[in-house]
Formats: sequence, structure tokens, C-alpha cells
Amino acid sequence: MVWASWSSLLASKNNGGLGVSSFYALNRALMFKWVWRFRTQGSSLWDRVIAAIHGDLGHLHILPTSSYSSTWMDIVRDTFNLKQQGIDLISYILKKVGNGENSLFWDDIWMGDTALKEQYPRVYALEASKSISITEKLAHSNVEVFLRRPPRAGVELYQSKDLSSKLVSIQLPMIQDRWIWSLDGTGKYFTESVRKLLDDKRLLKVSSKIRWVKPIPIKVNVFAWKV
Repeated sequence: MVWASWSSLLASKNNGGLGVSSFYALNRALMFKWVWRFRTQGSSLWDRVIAAIHGDLGHLHILPTSSYSSTWMDIVRDTFNLKQQGIDLISYILKKVGNGENSLFWDDIWMGDTALKEQYPRVYALEASKSISITEKLAHSNVEVFLRRPPRAGVELYQSKDLSSKLVSIQLPMIQDRWIWSLDGTGKYFTESVRKLLDDKRLLKVSSKIRWVKPIPIKVNVFAWKV
């Protein structure tokens, strides 16, 4: 009997494996679900407890240098370890802006692929109210209202005019802001999407794909393969 390697069994069927999936990927997907809840369920009791201990951002923006152990910090460290491997799960959590009341104009990613403070750093440096909401900022037609001084010639003036031109066409809908999971098209977090992402990134593609008899149900194929 010729047996396939364990890594071949774990690989997804699209990559030539059996799609069994690894416990490593499943475990990380389940743990990251708590990060998703922390970012999206700010009113829950456990969320307020984590924020009181670890700050409003829960150390998700920067890993602390202290080595003390806790369940939450273990999850945060695993998240940073995956990021170092090129898998930034937090980047898939995006803000879907509605009326803009609970979204930050400069810090949240709501116009383009990056935050406005990164797109327009010179204008952001002049901003006097860096934690201003989108609603408050757009309530004024002039983007320079909250700046410490008017932009000067050169890069400052160019960035200010470019930002103003983009804000002219912005119309906010009368719905609440919400978080979405951008890894799949549903907008909701599913452990299966993270599990598949981790396995596809970590497991190699099988050179000789396992053949299936398509008219037969997958569980029958697996049973026949075992027999």
C-alpha cells in the first residue's frame, strides 16, 4: 500500500491534497476570532475588561516588550508571529463607514487602501485634532478648518488641495459604521476562511494531485482511499 505524506493530506483540494486541514491553522483561526470580537464588539463586558487592562487598542497595534503571560497576550503574540511570517490577519478587518460618527478621519481606513494620515502626512502633521471623527471633519467644507496653520507652498499645499478635491464628492449614508471581514465576500468572520488561508500559506502544493471520482461523494472517495 502506498501512503501519501501527512502534509499532502492536510493541503487543500485546490492544491492537490485531501483538504483535511491542520490543527495549527484551526487553532489560530479560533483564537483570532477573539481579536475579531475585540475590534467589533466594543460594548461587551469582556471587551471593556481587556481594554481596561491592555488599553483601548489591546496591544494589537504594537507588541509590548514585557514578557508577562496572559491568555489575551498569548493571542496577541500569535497574531504578531503570523504577521512576521507574512500573514497579517488584522489587515483583513476593515471599517465600513456609514454616517462616520464612530470612525476616525485620519486613523481608520475608509478612503483608499491606507489611512489618510499615511496618504497625506504633511496635512496630518498640521492637524490640531488628530482624533476627529469623519462626521465632524466633513461637517466643514474646508479641510483646513482644524489645521494649526494654513498649508504652505509645495508638498503641503499640493496634499491639501488633493485631499479637498477627493472629499467634495463624499456623501455619507445614514447608517451606522460597522466592521467587515474582507477575506471573503460575506463580510462576516468565519474560522474556515482563516484556516484555509493559513494552510494555503504554510503548506506546499502537492506535485501529484490526488485524483477523485467526481460523481461519488467525497466521503466515499476518502473511505475507498483508506480501504
